[in-house]
Formats: sequence, C-alpha cells, structure tokens
Amino acid sequence: MNKINIMPQVTVYRDILSENDINLLLNQIYESQKDIVDLEKTKPEESVYRDYHGPQPELRNDNSLIYTWTPWYTFGLRSIWSDPYDMKKNKKEHIKGFSLIRNAIKTVHFDYLNDWKDNGKWTYEITDWDIMAPDREDASNMSLSTFEILQHKLNLEEDYTIAVHTDWHNHREEEPGPKQIITYTIYLNDDYEGGEIDFVDEENKKVFVYKPKKGDITVFPSGRPFWHGARSVKSQPNKIFIRSFSIFRSPGSKDWIYGVRTNGLAKWIEMQNEKIKNVVEDGEVGRQLVYKGQEPNKLKRVIPIFVESEEYIDGRKI
Repeated sequence: MNKINIMPQVTVYRDILSENDINLLLNQIYESQKDIVDLEKTKPEESVYRDYHGPQPELRNDNSLIYTWTPWYTFGLRSIWSDPYDMKKNKKEHIKGFSLIRNAIKTVHFDYLNDWKDNGKWTYEITDWDIMAPDREDASNMSLSTFEILQHKLNLEEDYTIAVHTDWHNHREEEPGPKQIITYTIYLNDDYEGGEIDFVDEENKKVFVYKPKKGDITVFPSGRPFWHGARSVKSQPNKIFIRSFSIFRSPGSKDWIYGVRTNGLAKWIEMQNEKIKNVVEDGEVGRQLVYKGQEPNKLKRVIPIFVESEEYIDGRKI
C-alpha cells in the first residue's frame, strides 16, 4: 500500500485496486448507463436551503445492483451501487464489484485511523470507529453509507464544478439523522483535462491542488476545517468516481428534542429552516478563495478565505 499525505488528515491511497479491478467497476458502470433518466435539474435555492441535490436514483425493475442514473444538481450524474446481499437476485460479477469497493474502503479506513484517530481534528467525539461492526443503538457507533457513483460532466463556463465546501454542514448539527465523519472517494479514470480537487489549508493560507490518478482513493474528514472544491472538467470523457462516508446517526441534540416537544415537529422544522436561510444569507455554508493581491467577489454570498500560495500536485506523475 502506498499513500501520499497532501496535508494533515488529507491522504491519498494507492495500489488498493488493481487495473483489472478498476476496469471491472468501469465496465459495470458503463453497462448501467443505457437508460439515464432525463429529469429536471435541481434549482440552486433547493440545493442550498434544503441540502437537496436532485432526485434519488431508484432500484431498477430488473433488480440490478446499479440503480437508475439521475441528474446530480448541476454537477453531472449520479447513481448508487447497492448491497448485493440486500437484493433478491444478483450476479457474481456484481457481487465482486461491490466487494471490491467495500474492501478498499475498509482497508484505507483502518490505516487512516492509525494515523489520525487520536491526533486529528474531528467534528464529533466518536467512541467506536469500526465501520464494519453490526448496527447498534449506540449513536456513536460508526457505519458505512451507500456507495454513490458520481460523474462530473464537461463544464467550460465555470472554474469550479463544486465550489469550496465541506461535506457536512455545521448548521445541521442539531438535527437528528446521519452525520458524515470521514469522506472516501475512489477515482476510476484520469483521461480528462481539469477536474482537480482543491484542499484548503486555512491555517497556513495555502491551497493544495491535486489531480487524481486512476485508482486513487482520497480520505479526509467530512466536516470543518477541511474545505475543498472540485475544479471543472475541461474535456471529455466525464470524470467518474465512487464516494462513501463513515457516518453515525444522531438522535438530535437536547435543544432539538426540546424544541420539537414544545413547538411540535412541523412548527419546529419551519423555525429551523428559517435559521438555515439566515446562515446561507450570511455566507456561512461555503467559502470563496481569495488569492494574494485579489479582492473578494462581493456578489458571492460566501465568506472569503485569503490564500497566499498554491501548490499543484499531479497525481498521474507521482
């Protein structure tokens, strides 16, 4: 196993999947794209206020493990690689594909914890980091989310397909439900221009711009201060990757539970949604990179991060 530390707690893993493994995954993805659903894209305000990036992929009528493809906000396309053991029927090659993904994430997860569990920055206090343990009622127990299959499409109009953000939003901290802790991304191709990931070292006012190599697996915390953004793809084909999260399911904070009890669920959610709108209007959700000598774009409703240097790392040449 080879790994590259881009910055503290941002690690790229190599040689987890073989060339044959990656080709098997890609072939199954290509085969699943014969009936991409042409649905209306999500409106920007829905994405920001509701944390909603489009309709969910659905199980196909033939019970295939790769779900239908749907628009992923303005970014591209998305589907889900489902668990074959939850299906009524399956094929050996699909079971192998799912197992390849699961085992790869398991491998990098436990190695990553050896490096960062005790000396890293974490949004929550986790008591059990084993993502492979059976589900328990303990809210601090970790589990693994579904395997999203994602594609970034050609984008010549903008510098970023996904602006600088974190994968878990602080303004939803008190809500019950799944909370992302660690983000895992498996990159399945590198034959496109652009598509780099910006990892922001806010403390040192530096940006690491990483061009993923086919087979790379990036691992980093999902919450603050691990700001990152995806630069636009500037040539065909689409950038294809698989993403998953280690998560725990929160019952909600004491303030949330009290708010529901005293106001009723519908009224309390309405009140919280109004708070979220205020957070968005204050520019708290994303970040705007402002390089030395530049001025912040006042038209963008995001807080600036002032950057003094940038380092480009081409993973294909390492």
